[in-house]
Amino acid sequence: MLEALRFIQGGIAKKDFTNQGLTHVRIGGGAVYAYNGQLSLQHPIDTTIEASPKGDSFLRAIRACSEEVTLSMTAGGKLTVKSGRYRAYVEQTVNSIQALMPEGNYYQVDPARFLKGLKQLRPFISEDASRRWSTGIKLDGIHMLATNNSIIVRKNLLTEIPFSIILPEDTVDELIRINEPVEWIQISEKRNKVAFHYQKDKWLCSLLFVGDWPDINRILDKQSNQKPVPDGFFQAINQLRTMSTGDDIIFEDGRIALCSGLNVNAEADFPVLAGPKFNLGYLLKLENVIHTIDFYAYPAGCLFTGDDLDGAIMGLR
Repeated sequence: MLEALRFIQGGIAKKDFTNQGLTHVRIGGGAVYAYNGQLSLQHPIDTTIEASPKGDSFLRAIRACSEEVTLSMTAGGKLTVKSGRYRAYVEQTVNSIQALMPEGNYYQVDPARFLKGLKQLRPFISEDASRRWSTGIKLDGIHMLATNNSIIVRKNLLTEIPFSIILPEDTVDELIRINEPVEWIQISEKRNKVAFHYQKDKWLCSLLFVGDWPDINRILDKQSNQKPVPDGFFQAINQLRTMSTGDDIIFEDGRIALCSGLNVNAEADFPVLAGPKFNLGYLLKLENVIHTIDFYAYPAGCLFTGDDLDGAIMGLR
C-alpha cells in the first residue's frame, strides 16, 4: 500500500481557490486518487476505507512511513496512517473531490523508448509563456518533439500514434518522476485530455492545451554535412565555462573563444571552423546528447543527430 500512496503524490495541489478538494486525497472504491487541477493519479489499494484526507498532512504522514501501511478511522473522523510503531492522524475535508478520469481510445507505444524520450527531451522544454506551444513536449505520429526556441529536438518513437498533442511541462515531470514503462496511452475524443496506463491498473490523467507548432520539417529535413563531435570539444567548452558570466561562444580559426561583447574572457586552442557563434548555455545542453553536428550550416540552423534523435541548434548573429 505504501507504493500506491506515494504514487499519487504528484496529483495533490498546494493551493485550492475553488473549494473542489484539489489539496486533498480521495480514498474509496478500492483506490486512492488525487487531482490538482491539471493532472490526476489513481492507484488501486486493498482497503474498504472511505476518506478524503488533507493532502499536505497526508503526504507528511506517508513520507514518515518505512514499513507497510494500514489505514483506519478514528472515532473522531480522522484518518489513521499506521506504519510499524508510527501512527499519524490526518483531518479530512468536507468538500467534494473533483475528478479527472481517463476516457477515449487506447494506443500502444514502445514503453522503454517513450520514457527515455521524455528524459532526453525534458531539458529542451521552453519557459517562454508567450509561446505556450513550446512549454511542453509534442507527440506527433512517430515523433516526440521539444524546443526552447533556440534548439529543436525530435525523438523517433518508432511506433506511430495517430494524433498530435502537447504534453504540459508538469505532466512530463510527473511521468519522469513515476519512472515506469507506460503500457497504454488513452486519448479523449475531444483531444483535451490524455491518460497513461501502467501495470497494476494505475494511471495518470492530464489535461492538454491547444497550440500550433511551426513547420519544423523545413528545418530538420534539410540536407546536411554532419561530422562527429570532435573528441574533447565539450571538455574545452566546460573549461571556458569557468569564466562565464552569461557569455557567448565564438568559433575562430584554431580556437574557441568565450566572449562578452568585444571582450574575450577565456579561450581554448581547438581545431574548429571559424565563424559560428552560440549561446554558451544552449550549446552545453547538447553535451551527452549529440553524436554528429553540421557547424558548416551556420548561420542557418546547425543540424545534429544523437541517440535515436535529431535536431538543430540556432546560432547567434
